[in-house]
Amino acid sequence: MANPASVNCAQRGGKLQIVSTPAGQTGICTFPSGKQCEEWALMRGECTPG
Repeated sequence: MANPASVNCAQRGGKLQIVSTPAGQTGICTFPSGKQCEEWALMRGECTPG
């Protein structure tokens, strides 16, 4: 089963990149405009593509 936050990123036209941080790995959704959102923040509506 796919990660719903990753699927949401793709459905909104973004490209997912997994980034390693000192706290672990996180998914960053990058949109054609260049805006980036953490995938779960995007899913919760805390970050918007525009």
